[in-house]
Amino acid sequence: MRKRSSYSESEKETIILSWQESGLSQRSYCLSEGLSYERFKNFLREYRHRHNIDVKPRGLNAKPEFISLALSESATESSISKTSVSFSEIQITYATGASLKIGSAVDLEELRTLLTLL
Repeated sequence: MRKRSSYSESEKETIILSWQESGLSQRSYCLSEGLSYERFKNFLREYRHRHNIDVKPRGLNAKPEFISLALSESATESSISKTSVSFSEIQITYATGASLKIGSAVDLEELRTLLTLL
């Protein structure tokens, strides 16, 4: 990515979404894209503000805070019980940008345990 003086809101959002999909740290992403880390932090702050994403610092032992979830249209073809959930894919994206993707049927107790570790 070439350095420039201004970016449209759409371009800023594309950069943030690209970073989230990359799996890289913020600094690594900026280095790979030739983008100033300070500029990237501004884009991310604006993105979080625009999408009402509140990021609060937490200690290592803090329990994750959950937000409400909405089932996609494909969820109507899925099955849900009290002990397991079956989807073609589940994706959980944290406010920090980290994503967890899970495919096929999932035992809810195992998923609960995994989420407490994140």
